[in-house]
Amino acid sequence: MKMHRVLVQVGSFRDRKNAEKCWQRLQQAGKLAWIETVEILPPTIRSNQSPARIVVDAGHGGKDPGAVGHTGIKEKDINLAIAHRLKGCLIDHGYRVVMTREGDSFKAPAARAAEAHRVGAQFFISIHANAHQNRQANGVETLYNPAQNTKTLAETLVRAVAEAVGIFNRGAKPREDLAVLRKAGVPALIVETAFISNPEEERLLVAAEEQEKIARAIARVVDDYCARL
Repeated sequence: MKMHRVLVQVGSFRDRKNAEKCWQRLQQAGKLAWIETVEILPPTIRSNQSPARIVVDAGHGGKDPGAVGHTGIKEKDINLAIAHRLKGCLIDHGYRVVMTREGDSFKAPAARAAEAHRVGAQFFISIHANAHQNRQANGVETLYNPAQNTKTLAETLVRAVAEAVGIFNRGAKPREDLAVLRKAGVPALIVETAFISNPEEERLLVAAEEQEKIARAIARVVDDYCARL
């Protein structure tokens, strides 16, 4: 007489403690049971699909300092710091990330946009800080190319950053004149993270904790978008 063993999966658990409780109940009932641990891949990685490529652009750099805060901090340095944090967050989400600059170097806007073509990117995101002669001007805004279907994404992104660091949401604004948006050839956005000309927001921009909040907020929105591509 042949003996057959039937395997039944009784559940999946995020918490190993709960899995062990279930295992103990089965053991007490005289059932053969064991726990198997499996790795759950990030949603953007599939077994038959290569990770998406994203270009992260730290605005300005080198001979171009961008705006300068009242304490002398340069926009190019803030942009690079946030861009590096964003790179790390996106890698954690399972993406391949290409930076338009890794250090303090200058690259023309058209050359930055060309990186998206060169690496076959699915998305291009450019990090900037805003400035105005009125030191009371404040908040975060996103810029998008109206020729692309990215208005809703830009609105979602600006809302996420505003909520993450608790600053004013200035909304999403169309800018068809900007080379990095017009020539990227893929969905592209610019994030004007906060006003470096505003003393309060300048302090926010130089704080490592706030930079991380901004980077994580951007990464979440980009991940949600790219996962649907």
